[in-house]
Amino acid sequence: MDDLFSFIQDVYCINDTIWCKVCGRTLPNTSEYIYRYYIDIECAICHECVNERSDIVKLVDYRFAYDSFVPVLVVDILIGELHYRKIDSSDIADHISTNFIHGLAHILALDEITLQNAHKAIRIKLDGEDGSSKDIVEKFNLLKASDDIIAPAVDEAIAENAQAVIDYQCGNKKALNRILGSVMQKTKGKADPKIVNELLQSKLQQEK
Repeated sequence: MDDLFSFIQDVYCINDTIWCKVCGRTLPNTSEYIYRYYIDIECAICHECVNERSDIVKLVDYRFAYDSFVPVLVVDILIGELHYRKIDSSDIADHISTNFIHGLAHILALDEITLQNAHKAIRIKLDGEDGSSKDIVEKFNLLKASDDIIAPAVDEAIAENAQAVIDYQCGNKKALNRILGSVMQKTKGKADPKIVNELLQSKLQQEK
């Protein structure tokens, strides 16, 4: 078993505690304390250090981005799915390969797929679909939507969510999430949420 699967096993079968890279403390292994896992250095960073030592966190982030091909988010998704499906850690390699994880991480790093659809790709693979990450992403049409698909979806979502538009223009900024959710649904999770958010704000500002 390679280093990646060994690490996933360590996190998946985790003890009750984990070590923070920045402050050196051993903390409870819960989301309340842990900010993120780092695959290449097999450790974590706690929330307090994120707030108090942002300079160090950025340095570790930089190292992680350039020295590892497996973004933490991809592994987090995988571990969540393993828990949900009750797949034993010793059986991980029977369900998904490290090549698939690295390939999906690369597609995500190139910004060619949304995090939502990266999650879909992992689910599809764990459901038993054959093929590489590239094969699955292409077969199930999971690549990010182009502008000519996003723009009409935004217009439709605005037209169909009149009350949310009114609420947003009256100062309720959270109402924008209802319209954004509608766009994501129309594009089947393929639209970049950041682009959708910018388009929505621009259009709604013009309509005032």
